[in-house]
Amino acid sequence: MRPSSLLRAAVRRAARSSSTLAVASARHARLAVLSPAPVLARALSGNAAGDAEWTETHSGLKLRDVEVGEGAEATAGEFVMLRYQGRLADGTVFDDTLKSGQPLRYRHDRGFVVWGMDEGVGGMRAGGERELIIPPHLGYGFKTVGPIPANSELHFTVRLEGVGADAEPPAPSLLDSLQRLAGMK
Repeated sequence: MRPSSLLRAAVRRAARSSSTLAVASARHARLAVLSPAPVLARALSGNAAGDAEWTETHSGLKLRDVEVGEGAEATAGEFVMLRYQGRLADGTVFDDTLKSGQPLRYRHDRGFVVWGMDEGVGGMRAGGERELIIPPHLGYGFKTVGPIPANSELHFTVRLEGVGADAEPPAPSLLDSLQRLAGMK
């Protein structure tokens, strides 16, 4: 059996399993081999918002484009700026930056957010909106984090506002840096 087939099989087993070891295997396999979201985004780009179908990736992430953007595409290593709403499977909102608050800015595909979010944002274009259903092994797994119980399926609505230079966080001023060093901020 080829190594890529073995890794895909490990991801499928991990998706069905609740063991910590399997979760770790799935995460490592995803980082090594599986990142099909950009391909799926291009395949879905012809769909209008009303007829967009849910698509499931090899890792178990489900996604659908509500609106396909026309800006730059989110690729690994680029800064992205997005707004999102995070909900539990029962509809309880645990975080929301869609209507207010600061947008989230981070380097895409570098582990700053849960792996399901990284995979789901991959391939999106600026101006687009996507819905994600993240299984526990791509979210917080067996850990309880704030209001999110262990082994929770996470539902996100994500609006990508910028990619690349448009999404880079503003550089702190010299005064801000000195205040942080002095413990004043």
